[in-house]
Amino acid sequence: MDFLRPLITLALTLSCAVSEVGFTIKSGGYSSPCRVGETCPGGLPCRYGFCPLIDAGSLRDAGDAGGNGAVCGDGVVRDDLAPRHPDYEACDDGDDNDENACTNACRPAICGDGIVRQDIAVGALHHEACDDGNVDYTDACAGGCQLARCGDGYLHDGVEECDIGAVEDSRFCQPDCSLAGGVLGGDGATAATPGSNCHSIASLHRLDGDSLYWIAPDPATPDDVIKVFCAMTTGGGGWT
Repeated sequence: MDFLRPLITLALTLSCAVSEVGFTIKSGGYSSPCRVGETCPGGLPCRYGFCPLIDAGSLRDAGDAGGNGAVCGDGVVRDDLAPRHPDYEACDDGDDNDENACTNACRPAICGDGIVRQDIAVGALHHEACDDGNVDYTDACAGGCQLARCGDGYLHDGVEECDIGAVEDSRFCQPDCSLAGGVLGGDGATAATPGSNCHSIASLHRLDGDSLYWIAPDPATPDDVIKVFCAMTTGGGGWT
């Protein structure tokens, strides 16, 4: 009977794999929300705004199992393809509106897909004021697909010197998101980008690595820089 053991093991493995694929398709294949381009806790890439439950694509990527033969836009969610198949449907609302909960690609509308949803009221959960299709929170379309504004917790590159919603110590940042008088906003990585001190570097840039940083201790002579060791992991960080 020992010679059957490898065959039994193989059969059980295939059975479990097929069951996992079936579960993935039946459940929609996804769990917690994520942002396109991120890596989910299980190591799989974020797809369609949700983390895949399992990597089911390798089992049935190329084929169909004789399912309903549906096409995107007919109002029928096809159930014969694994989530990584290019024709997989996570939804199908049967219309040609690309700006509602189900896009014309039969994917759930999510922040970061490059399509601005029009079916959610301003102020409601998941409302999008913009969607530039990237994961850069420092441009005009910031986190949560909202227009960048002072105090939103993201540094608008080229517009804000700091952001009161993002700094650890508000004394370094004015309410209009400009730096407080005499404060240098550099991250201390180079002599050309010094901070005022270790505390300003830690607060404005949320850096937490103990290392050598460039600072200009005297605001009257910002070009006189020195390199110092900053302890960023002790007592909240920012110690020289």
